[in-house]
Order: sequence, then C-alpha cells, then structure tokens
Amino acid sequence: MSELLKKIIKSQSLKEDRFYLQEDGRVFERIVTAEDTFTGYYQDAGGTLYTKEGWEAEKERQYKEFEEKKRLELVSAQKERAAQVAAKKEAAANAVINRGKKKKKHYKLYGGLLAVAIMISVLVFGLWERDYTREKEAIAAEETQAEVKEEVIVFGDALITGDGVNLRFGPSTSTEIIDTFDKMGERVEVIPQDSVVPKWEKVRRENGVQGWVYDLYLKKLEE
Repeated sequence: MSELLKKIIKSQSLKEDRFYLQEDGRVFERIVTAEDTFTGYYQDAGGTLYTKEGWEAEKERQYKEFEEKKRLELVSAQKERAAQVAAKKEAAANAVINRGKKKKKHYKLYGGLLAVAIMISVLVFGLWERDYTREKEAIAAEETQAEVKEEVIVFGDALITGDGVNLRFGPSTSTEIIDTFDKMGERVEVIPQDSVVPKWEKVRRENGVQGWVYDLYLKKLEE
C-alpha cells in the first residue's frame, strides 16, 4: 500500500477534510499554498478506493453487471408477458370447453324434454284416437239405433197408391172432401171399424187428420 493511500485512509477515518471526492469519483488533496491536486485514486459510494486501473475495471464490472441486470429484467418481463398470454389463452380455451360442456348439458336436457314431449304427444294422440274411435263408434251405434227406432216407429200400415186421392168425411164420393193426398206413397194408418164398409177404409194421416179413402187407392202393408 502506498504512503499516499495510507494518508487518504487515515484522513477519512479521522474525518478530516484534507481529501475530498469529485463527482466522477476522483480523490483530490487540498493544498493550501497551491491548486488542489488529483491523488490518482478513485473512491466509490461505499468508500472503497481504487487506482485508475482498478477503477476502470470496477466501472467495467459495474457496467456488465448493469447490462446483465437489464437483460435478466427483460427476460423476466418477456417470460411474465408470455405467461400472461398463455394464461389468457388457457382461460379462453377453458371458457370454450365450459361453454361446450354447458351446451352438451343443455342439449341433453333439451333432448330429454323433447323425448318427454314426444312421449306425451304420442300418449295424447293415442288417447285422442281412442276417444275419437269410441266417439265414432258411439255415433255409429246411435245412428244404427236411430235407424232401428225409425224402422220400428215408422207410421202407418198402408200406402196411398195414387196422386190426388181425396180424403172424405164419409165412405161416399158424395161426402165432403176433408183433404187430398198430393202424391202416391204416403203412409196412413187404417182405423178398424166395427162393421165392414164395402170398398172404403177409414184412415188417419200422420198429422192426425182422419177420413175415408176409396180402397182402390189403398194398399195395406204386410206386418
């Protein structure tokens, strides 16, 4: 260690102001009788003293350390950005998968509901068809019964066999004409008499009007 370096260290330890630092790290010695002199030494913020070669080497080391720190920070930032991008992509992919799962659940639910709706429709249609068939059969049965009833309750036991046949008040062409049968084929009911009147029959029309008809224009129906 040089004598000058020893002086600098001793002065700093005694907190003397004989030596001071410039902004560029150079250590100067105050000379009362002349201009301050550069000692040839450098000092960093931590108080370490360097020769010119050591100072330059330290500056180079600090520069490399700074550059390495910047490089590591850049790499870390890039990794962080890449991780964020990957996380966003993963979140988006998970969202798509979740939507797909939800859609599948919905499709299953809709499929189940559709199947139930189809079953209900088939059941309702079957019940409707059954009821319709029963109703149709009932209507047919009613119509058949009505036809049978009509056949059973058909009015009269004789037919008028001529057009314009007169219905008279008595069994004679000289009696008053009560009504006239406009067309042949009208059914009438023969009213039995206690005594037979030749060639004449007393009949009743379906509207309740009674009178006598010449038997030539009357045909009795077989029971």
